[in-house]
Amino acid sequence: MRGRRPRACDHRPPPVAPCSWPPPRVRLTIVDGVRPLETTARSPSVITLADLRGYATALPDVVEQPHFRLPGFRVADRLLAHLEKGDAHAIVCVGQAEAGAAAADQPDVYQEVWRNGRIFVGLRVDLARVTEERMRELVEQAWRNRAPKRLVAEYDGR
Repeated sequence: MRGRRPRACDHRPPPVAPCSWPPPRVRLTIVDGVRPLETTARSPSVITLADLRGYATALPDVVEQPHFRLPGFRVADRLLAHLEKGDAHAIVCVGQAEAGAAAADQPDVYQEVWRNGRIFVGLRVDLARVTEERMRELVEQAWRNRAPKRLVAEYDGR
């Protein structure tokens, strides 16, 4: 009896070793007084989801609801801010004039977001470069832009 012919399903890839997370720390060497950028550690000043959640939920009637399976915040069922995939950027739904001014002033931090090049969506914010105070202001501006006028008036009257 001759040997059995190998079938396509007989081949199995070798097992892959599980990766470790977080990645190991890399020892950096300083050359000519210049320290190279370290990509494995995040800056302590990066705005996180917890920070964004604190800014948004401090405002009246804000609820957290997923937006395309990513964290988002809404007031009166209208989106006011959400994180993008990777948590490096957030989009806040400020007015078009405010977004244009911010993007023109600091294009490395802010970028206008348009859907299909015609419909204004909001302002993309680089969470590693924006300050906490500025992010708080942007979330409040987005809330004022999206909340019902009576709610804004009640909030201002407090």
